[in-house]
Amino acid sequence: MAGTGSARGLEKGAVLAGRLLAAVAGDQDGGGCTAGVVPAGVGAAVGLFESVRYRLDPIVARMVGAVQVEVPLAEGVHDLDAMAAAITPRTRAVFLCEPNNPTGTAELEWFLDRVPGDVLVVLDEAYFEFYRSPGAPDGVALHHERPNLLALRTFSKAYGLAGLRVGYGVAQPVIAEALRKCAVPCGVGRIAEEAALAALRVETEPFERVERIVAERERTRAALLGLGWEVLPSETHFLWLPTGEAESVAAQWERRGLLVRAFPGSGLRVTLSSPDANDLLITAKETAPPAR
Repeated sequence: MAGTGSARGLEKGAVLAGRLLAAVAGDQDGGGCTAGVVPAGVGAAVGLFESVRYRLDPIVARMVGAVQVEVPLAEGVHDLDAMAAAITPRTRAVFLCEPNNPTGTAELEWFLDRVPGDVLVVLDEAYFEFYRSPGAPDGVALHHERPNLLALRTFSKAYGLAGLRVGYGVAQPVIAEALRKCAVPCGVGRIAEEAALAALRVETEPFERVERIVAERERTRAALLGLGWEVLPSETHFLWLPTGEAESVAAQWERRGLLVRAFPGSGLRVTLSSPDANDLLITAKETAPPAR
């Protein structure tokens, strides 16, 4: 996508646009998230993932015949020690969300130091603009010194262009060039390309919106914690409420006019909305947490 690299101050050939997951899975034989590593059998590559909560990566990995290895989260956060230990000589790619729907970690460089140089690390930074923790990692900045790192960004979240399905990856030119050879043809349409470039030219407005969402995230989380909910720290634009009663709670909220995503037996994903909508959630009589 012409213009993205220059807008970010990146070297020529470092940026590639499109639906990159299929290209990565097809070329590197890997894919997935909660955090993942792919070990290979004969003719198959191995991909290492985190345990999956929301991602499409494992689906794509299965489509291309990659062997998947999932590494469970530890209390909702990456278990980077376990991920590093799961890498074997057959591992071809490691997939890592950062922040990880919704938590984050400041230990990325420690982990990258422990990944062999011939294993591709695919860093999904879809929610990068919402990250506020001190020491938050920046994959685009890190790629200069990390030849095996591919950082993925999207216009779907902070820029509000989810319906256009456009994003980009940043890696050293040798990786970017390899991915261009196997990327999905015409992965980004003309309208999506023009919208993404226009978004880069007016970043002030999207980032002002992000700041408002972050403020609502902290306010709403504090209110839910005060009501007795367990709410994981969030570095994204939604909150995760672990509960085994996800479906019944979601049904109660839906009757109230509140739509949240329920993961049966696991928890609730609550997307932050306007202050009025968030207030409706906080004040609804159905918002009392289930008995533990």
